[in-house]
Amino acid sequence: MKKITCSIIALSLSALSATAFACPKGTTIQGGEGPHHKGGKCVLASGAPAKKAEEKKADVTKAKTEAVKEKAEKKAETAKEKAAKVTEVKKDKVEKPKV
Repeated sequence: MKKITCSIIALSLSALSATAFACPKGTTIQGGEGPHHKGGKCVLASGAPAKKAEEKKADVTKAKTEAVKEKAEKKAETAKEKAAKVTEVKKDKVEKPKV
C-alpha cells in the first residue's frame, strides 16, 4: 500500500512540474526547437497592448527620475541654507566684543 501511495504522489508531482507554465499570463512561447520549445521567447498574445505597456513604463521611469532630481535639488538648497546660517552665527560670535 505504501508503494502504491508513493508512486501516486511521485506521478502527480511529476505531472505538475511537467505542466508548469513557462511564460507569464497573457504571453505565449514562440520559436525554439523540440517538443519543449527550448530557446523560445515569450511574446504577447496580441501585439497592440505591448506598445501601451512600453509607453507607460517609459512615463513611469521618466517621472521617477524627475522626482529624484527634484529631491536632490531641494536637499542641496537646504544644505546651502544651513551652511549660510552656520557662517552667520559664527560671524556674530566673532564680532561681539567681550564685556
